[in-house]
Amino acid sequence: MGEFVICDRFIDSTVAYQGYGRGLKIAYLDKLNMIATDGIQPDITFILDIHPTEAVHRIGIDRGDRMESMGQEFFSKVREGYYQIAERFPNRCIIINAKQPIRDVFRLVSKHIDEKLFKEIICS
Repeated sequence: MGEFVICDRFIDSTVAYQGYGRGLKIAYLDKLNMIATDGIQPDITFILDIHPTEAVHRIGIDRGDRMESMGQEFFSKVREGYYQIAERFPNRCIIINAKQPIRDVFRLVSKHIDEKLFKEIICS
């Protein structure tokens, strides 16, 4: 308790990539995630939304690793999966348009973190 942990991937990534992208059962993945994390859930999740083609262009990938080589259809399914996750967990998921300049995306993420901290931190 009282600890902050920031991850670039967590249980939602497993569900989006393995469930929606690869077609594994979401309920099965939810159970595995609960076991693997001992029930830990994120307090806030940022979904940086950008079309897969634009993302590849932005980060400058010429030849991807195993995941990047999965193709456009796979990443479209993953993207749709993140939308579904945001619908399932609207109290913690924030979708941010990542097509914006990187500094604007950073400002939005920072703003939401600040708002969350002000709600959570109790000053005595």
